[in-house]
This record gives sequence, structure tokens and C-alpha cells, in this order.
Amino acid sequence: MKRKKVLIDTFCLVTASTGIRTYTIELCKSMDEFAHMSGLDFEPSLSLERVSRSTFLKGKLPVFKKIFHHVSYFIWKQIWLPLIIIFKRVDVVICPDFVVPMFCTASLKLAVVHDAFFWELPTHYNKFWRSYYLKMVALGLSRKAKVVTTSQYAKQKLKGYLKTVDIEVIYQCPKPLDKVSTPSSPMDFDFKEEEYILHIGYFDKRKNLQHLVKSFDRFIKEVKDENIKLVLAGGPATSPDLNDYDNVIELVAELNLQA
Repeated sequence: MKRKKVLIDTFCLVTASTGIRTYTIELCKSMDEFAHMSGLDFEPSLSLERVSRSTFLKGKLPVFKKIFHHVSYFIWKQIWLPLIIIFKRVDVVICPDFVVPMFCTASLKLAVVHDAFFWELPTHYNKFWRSYYLKMVALGLSRKAKVVTTSQYAKQKLKGYLKTVDIEVIYQCPKPLDKVSTPSSPMDFDFKEEEYILHIGYFDKRKNLQHLVKSFDRFIKEVKDENIKLVLAGGPATSPDLNDYDNVIELVAELNLQA
């Protein structure tokens, strides 16, 4: 019996440096094990090693690189990726970055849509880029496509914007972390397990960390326990326009919540 071929689109790793990057890499790493269990053949569209080495489109980009990225992204999604799918006779294509190709011979297209931020927070993105990106999402989901998201909350939000698309929830698994024998940062507070609340992620405006800090301040005043700490592990957002780091630090100082 012919084994079905599943292609994972890894083009997003050319630019991604945060959540989608981790999701895509962990998905690809699990391919061999799951292929043995499922009877499916998995393959990345681009070598993980190759795209991980690329730095041309990472970090703060000048205008010409941004334009180049938008054009190359369209060409990849709507021309090169469909050609790869035809050439490799792919049955299922998985795109972890929201966008699947519009014209596609695969029997099933799966778009991983992690949240509804692009629809809900228009002021956090360049309006021209956001319009272009959401049109690409809509084009890809217009034909034999399904959406995978990572929580019931995200599914309920997305239903309002993707009314005609089948949406399924597949929860994310924890990523194994290497044990560090010595503290790598001054955030080694040595808290007991019940004494802290941990948030891990970039200080991005769409994460709404200011609301988290205000809620935590209200919480410790209500429970009257100043031993509980809120630990924010991360750094400034990769995009200067979306960076909320300084505002969060100022709010922490204003509420006198420093460690």
C-alpha cells in the first residue's frame, strides 16, 4: 500500500525567531518518530539546517529587504511550493505560518493559525503588510483547507473571522529544555515552587504584559501575600514598533513590584 506523503512548509524559518520558529522546528524533529507510528512519510520543504543558517532576513530589516521578503514570500507560497507539491506528489501539506497556497494539488492543506492577533490588533502591524498577509491567508483557505489552532480560546476567536473554515484544536506539547548547571542570568531567584508565577516570551505589545502586571498587582493585594512573585522571562520584542519592554519595566517600578 502506498504511504501518504506529508510536506511541512519550513519557509517561515527564514525570518521567524520566536514562537512559530519553535513550533515548526519541534514539529519537524518529531517527524521520524511519528512516521514510524503512523505509516506516513514526512518531509520538510527546506532543510532545517539550511534555513537555520540563513541570517539575510532576520532581525531589523531595511526597506529593500522587507520588500524582497514580501515578494519572495508570495512567489514561494503561490508558485514554488505548489510546484514542489506536484513534483513530490504530496498528499498533505502543513503550513505552520497561517498561509497555505491557493492552487495546490495536495488532497489536504493544513494551516496552523496560532491566534487571531492579525485580525484583532490592526494597529500593531503595518496596514499595507497586514492587508496583504490576510488576503494571502484567505486565498489559501478558500479551497480544500483546514485550520489547526493550539487552544479552544483561539478557536473561538478565529471562528468569528474564518466562518466557513473547519477549525480543529491540537494542543502543543512542552519543549524539552537543557539543564543548566550554573545560573545563566541574574533571574536565579531560587523561589519555592508555590511562590512564583512564570511568564516566558518576548515583551511584545500583543502579549499585553502590562495587563498581566496590573492583574498581578491586584492579585497580591487581594491575597495579602507579598512573597509570591511574577517572573517575566524574556527580552525586548524583535520589532521596534511592537516592543513593550520599556513600558512594562516602568509599570513594574510604578507599582513597586521589583524583586
